[in-house]
Amino acid sequence: MLKSLFRHSLVYGIASTLQNATGFILLPLYTSRLSVSEYGTLEIFLITAAVLTRILQLGLGSATFKYYAYSKSQGATVQNRAVISTAFYGLVGFSLTALGTLFFFRGPIAGLLFHAPGYEGLFTLTLALVFFQLLMVIPTSYLRILNRSVTLSVLNLLLFLVQIGLIVFFVALADQKIYGVLLGKLIAFTLFAGVFVSVVREALKGPVDPGVLKKMLSYGIFLVPVSICLMVLTMSNRYFLLFFAGSQAVGLFAAVNRIASLLLLAVSGFQMAWPSIMFSIRELDRPKQYYSRIFTYYNLVFLFLVLAVSLFSRELVLLLSTEDYLPYASLIPVLAAGYFFYGIFYAGSVGINIFNKTYFQSIAAVLAALSNLLLNIWLIPRYQVWGAALAHLASFVILGVLAMRFSQRIYPIPIQWARVGKLALVGGLFLLLGYSVKSLHPQFWVGVVGKMLILSLVFPGLLYILNFFDGEEKQLISQVIQRLRR
Repeated sequence: MLKSLFRHSLVYGIASTLQNATGFILLPLYTSRLSVSEYGTLEIFLITAAVLTRILQLGLGSATFKYYAYSKSQGATVQNRAVISTAFYGLVGFSLTALGTLFFFRGPIAGLLFHAPGYEGLFTLTLALVFFQLLMVIPTSYLRILNRSVTLSVLNLLLFLVQIGLIVFFVALADQKIYGVLLGKLIAFTLFAGVFVSVVREALKGPVDPGVLKKMLSYGIFLVPVSICLMVLTMSNRYFLLFFAGSQAVGLFAAVNRIASLLLLAVSGFQMAWPSIMFSIRELDRPKQYYSRIFTYYNLVFLFLVLAVSLFSRELVLLLSTEDYLPYASLIPVLAAGYFFYGIFYAGSVGINIFNKTYFQSIAAVLAALSNLLLNIWLIPRYQVWGAALAHLASFVILGVLAMRFSQRIYPIPIQWARVGKLALVGGLFLLLGYSVKSLHPQFWVGVVGKMLILSLVFPGLLYILNFFDGEEKQLISQVIQRLRR
């Protein structure tokens, strides 16, 4: 089971990375072809598209996992066809209605965001992009349910390559700037929405059952406030920065946050693989022991990723952007730590999900989002991008801790706190090291190699000295070392 979780998390992580990696791969293009202010404006449109896509799903993507029957009986097969087709066509109908309404008011909305005319066309492209992204939600969920992670990854790889090609053409060759980015993404998602629907077309031939839709909405509707609040947590700071500090501050924050969100991509891979594994573990003997061990491994793997992103923050900024953004590299550890606690929101919410108590997630998300709004209002006018980063970290800590506490009350899992504490101790030492050591060598790549050696040898070495690993894990490590020697 643990191997299955790791395998699918890895594949889904690759898929999620490819789906969102255009921002990383094209960051040098954006920062060279767009001014900092123009890049900030582009970020607002991309964030708006992400917000609308998340909200307008109505939680139906997650609800398919709840109401899909994992048994192989004929009755389950008939029920599953109704679940997939009902969710898909229900989402299409709602999204057309909602996006059509927003299109009618596109002028006032664009004016409210930018306090200037001339952005209606870009907002229209954004709405069209949202629609075709929504068309892919249920097909993606269905492929995840079937654990067809390789198929999903291949499709996302192709989507990634087409996006890259189109955006490079429109921005670098046609010099279309913001319009070129949005147009390239729209064409790519239009093509692949058709591909995704075609891949799962047999499942979409099932009946549309209003009763099934009602049940799915009763589950998913509690996830809508969660989606809204998570959008507030991850994206509202751009709007506050735009209002209090201008589009240039948005551009500066967006570039370093794009690098820190490497961790968010890893969390997304875990999030995509976790639901089907989580519900399957419940049927095993002693499921709490499995959940406990997975939580410890989550902390181990994702803390390592936080440390990696933090230790190489300056190098990543220089590789992916220009020196204009280098003074803000110190924000990356703060932002990455926030995304670590975002993953705790999922890894620590087992009881909430398996006992259908998703309203507890809503409560945690609402409280964290309110905290985020208040912190943004208080900190951003005073400290601008640093204020946004601190508000980001504090609110995600609140989100992860509250969700885990609620879940533990519903379904107590014996958390291995001693091991988690050792991870926190070693992680804190490395974060201090990352802030104190800017560069190990004047030559760029020599310094990079030095930091890689420190991270790959000292981090596990300290954990070994502190007796973090149990007997079974030590034996596995010994076997790996022996194979490497051979």
